[in-house]
Amino acid sequence: MSDVEEQDEGYFNNDSDKEDITFNYSDYIYSPGEEDDMLFAGNVSQNVELDVGNLLEAADESDNSEYAPSDDIRSIHSDSDEVVTYPEFEGDVDMVDPVLEVGLKFRLKKELKVVVKNFSIANRFEVHFPYNDRHRLDDRCKDKKCPWRIWASPLEEDSAWQIKSFEWNHTCSRAFNNISVFASWLAHTYIETYTIALKWDVKLFKTTVLKEHGVEISDAKAWRARRYAKGLLGGSLVGQFLLLDLYAAEVRRTNPRSIVILSLDELVFKAIYVCFDACKKGFLGGCRPVICIDGCFLKGNFGDQLLALVGIDGKDCIFPIAHAIVETESNASWSWFLKLLGEDLMLENAYGVIIMSDRQKGSDNMVSELFPMAKYRFCVRHMYSNFFRKDFKSLTLRDLLWRAAKSTYLAEFTGWMDKIKEEKKPAWEWLCAKPAEQWSKSHFMTASKCDILLNNLYECFNNYIKEAKGKDILTLLQSIQNKVMVRMYKCHDFMARSSSDICPKILKKLESSIRDSFSWKAIFNGKMQFQVSGPYSDGQFVVDLQTGHAHVEK
Repeated sequence: MSDVEEQDEGYFNNDSDKEDITFNYSDYIYSPGEEDDMLFAGNVSQNVELDVGNLLEAADESDNSEYAPSDDIRSIHSDSDEVVTYPEFEGDVDMVDPVLEVGLKFRLKKELKVVVKNFSIANRFEVHFPYNDRHRLDDRCKDKKCPWRIWASPLEEDSAWQIKSFEWNHTCSRAFNNISVFASWLAHTYIETYTIALKWDVKLFKTTVLKEHGVEISDAKAWRARRYAKGLLGGSLVGQFLLLDLYAAEVRRTNPRSIVILSLDELVFKAIYVCFDACKKGFLGGCRPVICIDGCFLKGNFGDQLLALVGIDGKDCIFPIAHAIVETESNASWSWFLKLLGEDLMLENAYGVIIMSDRQKGSDNMVSELFPMAKYRFCVRHMYSNFFRKDFKSLTLRDLLWRAAKSTYLAEFTGWMDKIKEEKKPAWEWLCAKPAEQWSKSHFMTASKCDILLNNLYECFNNYIKEAKGKDILTLLQSIQNKVMVRMYKCHDFMARSSSDICPKILKKLESSIRDSFSWKAIFNGKMQFQVSGPYSDGQFVVDLQTGHAHVEK
């Protein structure tokens, strides 16, 4: 065996011994007549010089060397002017399961370190870097008894790094834990899957990593990988806040007459309000004059709240009108939001508009102050929750309350309220303090053509954007915008394929009402009133065509 084979892998001398060697910038050309390129083997301090050509020839003669150099890099030393070329690492192809060899060139040192870590993960062993500076990179197996080792250094007059020696043999056992498996590495590796399913189940993710890479990771690392992937897909949280003004300008440019208002306090984000022009026109031109307002917590890292305004379209489904992201749900934020809504939808002097909420944060007082001509309703479900907290927990009282709320004429409402009074007078007094026109159908104005009792329009919208609520602020705004656009297109396409001018869903309701009216009889009394009687009624309905009110005559 030659002396070269008995020595350890060599090191480049980074000092005076390399000053006389000349290189082409890209081809790594040996210049005849100059001194041979030298490597330091074993301990650098021993200054034992090894000829590079002998080192490569010795590696060629070794039959057991799996990573022997190819024909292109047999020797750096040549008696002719022939250019010596070296293979370059192709990151787009070999990054996942790289193949390493002596002479392989890398564009940057950072790329080399990433490749070595990927190599260790693919082969299930851990590496560390005892020497890592701008002149050298020494990669070794974490097991001190294992001879696996890579030595690399930069090329002269070139930013590229090259593997100068490589001991490929491994004697250690495979590891189930690898420090090179960082959360960032997991996020980059599975970024395509995270693009489709950002809320990838943690247990399933851990099982996938163990199956594909043989590495066990903790729940905390799996969560960090998801958070890192989220940042890769949507950008950093701070970066997204800095882009809000550009988002507002882009919406105004691509959606003329749309309103986007960004509220800042000494360049610190306070709130943002968005109302697309198509949503505003759709509400004013084709929706019922009923809007539901509410707020919900966001699940993103910035912890703000989403306020939204939702209407009812022509097929009794939700119609998003405007939304805002604020720091907290308070009187100040609601007042700011409602004032902007009043300007956009011209609600200051709008008569007959119904505004419904869950009666939180004093929103009913704000509505009456800002929109004196509008009518206010509050959600009966939330009202019953307050009713229940007042120690009115009887199931009988619950049923009577809902029957009174669903009453369609005054006599029926009065009858159920009397029964509540008989059951428990304090409960009756509590309900009497609530204006009946805000929670009972019997007192609703008929101009709105809507008798909803629940604020479930917002709940539907809240569920519709459920996946978006966990995203950062800019990604959240873009997700809501995309969902609104998709919903409007689907509704337009649905009606374009319909053979009737009336929505099919509404036609079904009309047909059902027609069938239910077969056993009823209407008699016109000549004074803009009809007397309606049926086989199962205790009396006769009298409907006033001018006011729309009905009462029962025994």
